[in-house]
Amino acid sequence: MDPATGQHYKNLFQFIKREHCMLDTLHLLLRCVDRLVHTMVILYLDVACPTEKNPDKQLLFVNKHLAPYVAKITKKARASFQPPGERGSLWKLSHQSGTIYRLLLDQFKYADVLPHGSTAVAALHQATWDGFRDIYKCINSPDKMLTMHYQDPSHDREVVHLYRQ
Repeated sequence: MDPATGQHYKNLFQFIKREHCMLDTLHLLLRCVDRLVHTMVILYLDVACPTEKNPDKQLLFVNKHLAPYVAKITKKARASFQPPGERGSLWKLSHQSGTIYRLLLDQFKYADVLPHGSTAVAALHQATWDGFRDIYKCINSPDKMLTMHYQDPSHDREVVHLYRQ
């Protein structure tokens, strides 16, 4: 890692200066949603069927129980998941799009899919889900946002609040 920039890998095109590069926030955020979907499936499997370790049976279970809920909130006739591939990829939602991800971010509730008795787990993960949704909406909002950064001494971390102008 380059300590001056925090960059882990060398630039693909050395002739393009870093100062002339911009992050593609839309696709960066979509990759974050990919991670949230993966975490959703892993958590669902850990809570709803913790003893099942067979990947084929896990896929059947997820597509039988979790996929219909996703189809309902994304307004699709059907939804299905793909398991991680050979190269350590993620659980993925088949046929996803930005619109499907937006609906999923807006309406997905862990409490609706996790078994009763997992309220604390659902609340913890829902808070993360909802927090990311708020960031996603702020970044994609046509309105300008103001940010306030401050150090939270009780948690020794920086806190960021977003405000509308």
